[in-house]
Amino acid sequence: MARLRAWHPHLDSTRRLQEQLSLPQALTGYLIWLTAELRRQDTRFCEALRRFETVDGGSPPVVDFNDARDQWWMLVERLQVLAELVIAEAVRRGLRDVATSFAGLRWLAPLPGPVNARMMTDANDHAMRGAPPWPTDPAYGGYGPDRRDQLSQAQFARAIGGASLPATRQGD
Repeated sequence: MARLRAWHPHLDSTRRLQEQLSLPQALTGYLIWLTAELRRQDTRFCEALRRFETVDGGSPPVVDFNDARDQWWMLVERLQVLAELVIAEAVRRGLRDVATSFAGLRWLAPLPGPVNARMMTDANDHAMRGAPPWPTDPAYGGYGPDRRDQLSQAQFARAIGGASLPATRQGD
């Protein structure tokens, strides 16, 4: 638990990328929003972890483990989107060797989740969190919420041996 509380995303590289490169306006806007959202999400995750702390060595409080898991899931999701946008920009610029160095990294595989979870999160981000539109350049299309939902469902199917998501979980 202490290691999780001590970890925070360091977004210095993202800031330097934005300062040193001429990025498409839509990508820049989305990266600025995403960086700020990552910081807010990190705060929400830390708050969820604090609920697990004991007071004066007593028993741990009764907490909602789902909240901490959900906050972690969203933090990882946002970090993955950031990494994938940087990879897509490397490909767009013809830097395939940079992009392929990330190929196969397990932590970039979308976490299994409910059907359309990312599409719902994207809609919520626009409605409630002031997210700019997803960059429209075709270079970023393979990393959008719809594609990440497809990859998530494929991860889920592999994890349970090819079965589909139970009907009771669809639309959660």
